[in-house]
Amino acid sequence: MPLRSLPWIILLQHTLISLLLAFAWGLQARGGFRDDAATAIFHVDPGSGRIQDQSRRERIFHGLNVVVKGSPWHPRLEAFDPQFSFSDADISLLREWGVNVVRLGVMWPGVEPKRGQVNSTYLNVMQTIVRKLHSAGIYTVLEFHQDLFSAQFCGEGLPSWIFGDSSDGTASPVKQTRRRMHYPSTFPEPLGKRWPSDWGKDGWEPSVERCNKHAWWWYYFSYAVSRAFQDLYENKRSWGDLLARHWTVVAEAFKDEPGIMGYELMNEPWPGDIFRNPLLLLPGVADFKNLAGLFDKLQAAIRSVDGGKLLFFETITFDNFRCGLRDVPGGPQWKNMTVLSYHYYTPPNFSVNQAFSERLKESKRLGCGSMLTEFFVSTEREKLLKLRKSLLGKGFNESSPGKASAGGWRLEGEVLQVNSLTDEFGHLLTPGGRRRVERRGSDNSVDGVLTAADAHLQSWIGWEYKAFYNKTGSVVEQSLFGVDGKLNIVLAKKLARTYPRAVCGNTRSFSFDPSTSSFFLSYIAGSSCFGVDSQLSAPTEIFVHRNFYYTQGLSVEVNQECASITEKASLVYVEHSVDCIGLVIDVRIDRLCASG
Repeated sequence: MPLRSLPWIILLQHTLISLLLAFAWGLQARGGFRDDAATAIFHVDPGSGRIQDQSRRERIFHGLNVVVKGSPWHPRLEAFDPQFSFSDADISLLREWGVNVVRLGVMWPGVEPKRGQVNSTYLNVMQTIVRKLHSAGIYTVLEFHQDLFSAQFCGEGLPSWIFGDSSDGTASPVKQTRRRMHYPSTFPEPLGKRWPSDWGKDGWEPSVERCNKHAWWWYYFSYAVSRAFQDLYENKRSWGDLLARHWTVVAEAFKDEPGIMGYELMNEPWPGDIFRNPLLLLPGVADFKNLAGLFDKLQAAIRSVDGGKLLFFETITFDNFRCGLRDVPGGPQWKNMTVLSYHYYTPPNFSVNQAFSERLKESKRLGCGSMLTEFFVSTEREKLLKLRKSLLGKGFNESSPGKASAGGWRLEGEVLQVNSLTDEFGHLLTPGGRRRVERRGSDNSVDGVLTAADAHLQSWIGWEYKAFYNKTGSVVEQSLFGVDGKLNIVLAKKLARTYPRAVCGNTRSFSFDPSTSSFFLSYIAGSSCFGVDSQLSAPTEIFVHRNFYYTQGLSVEVNQECASITEKASLVYVEHSVDCIGLVIDVRIDRLCASG
């Protein structure tokens, strides 16, 4: 998760310099493409920068993050639990809400709990999750998730043994660290006095009580965290090589899984040692100086095993304007297999439309795709309560039995209750500590972000499905289930909006109004979606949640006679003959009202 706030002097400096560099700094992208797209499940169209499938349909993805930030580093797969499970029932809910991608944290300490010892049991569990998701029509982006570098600094990411001096990581990390590298023992300076060496019961990781002395994101401004990132980028103690080896192991385990959409190199990389080189805080500097080399190393490790999956990369989170990479990781020949991953949070981002516009400019400059892979925002309590009352009046009973997709919400014999208290998909705080109320459609409302994503034709993955492990920004209040274990059905409805999962052609625009349930899609029918000797295209697919938005039914209109409509469960299919090629196809979906 990102910084929720920065020291005001840094924010001010960053903002002013960002504005200047946005006009002064331009980097030119080079051409050339890989042939892997011919056999890959997904690839990036070099002309539009949009993700396409094997039928050459443009794809839009809606999803949620599933990241477990502590041992055993994976969710429970058994019976449903509102905080800890990722069971068949959870996957059924995601499918019902129209989710077609999950960003899954494959955690390094889970993969390699000791140096050189791969935990095959952990990998098997993660493979099971990927396969179950794929069976439900949901693809997976595997990511290396980190916040604050490691558990040694109150975060998660790199395993504890990297600080040790023995080959298997069993030697005393504290003693060895003090002999080889002094800076970890200074943690959390300058935020406070350094903590004693007897951190935690295992003698190394700080306790929850110690970590809670400061808001978690403040620890990024400790000497130790900044220096640790710099050592990773400079491959000190072979940390960069070890991370590349981790990715090789992961890619080897998942290379044959058809449900894998791609691999994301690193979550929210920190600039590096900002105390020795404050210029790293300037937009693009750390990307160019520190990330480029590491990303090239990591992509080479992955693609030496699996070159047929998309590769996602993220630059410094608070680069509001230009990123500093001159090419995608691996060079211009990989443009059509690479996606720029970015997050939206305020702060450090300025506005939602500015965030989308700037990231799209960067992906176009680099010649790759783009996807919003994290965001959470506030919603307005009064409207949530009003909407909840309306939903309950339409059969969404808090305790009535039935299937998850029917009027009540029951999972595996247990009642899944509607949350009457939790009304936040994350929350922003005012300086006085109160929750900030957001207008519907504003930059920081769920509807506002999702509407902007539609307007920019962007896929998104929200933070987060469940908290799983409460640390570094993962808290129950920011997930789909509240502290009382009840489903935040209002948020679920917002996320289950109508959208085009696949478009046979070039998408011109699409939009959805959650207040009226009206959806509009416009695209130019393409020829690439037709199979050999086929007179009908691969269909355009539009997801609709009937119980949320079309309880009395729906009407579908299309403007061309060469196009036909078919409805099946939660999908509306638009097929067109060769006569439609090159024509503008407009599709409109509206809800029907009860007669009388």
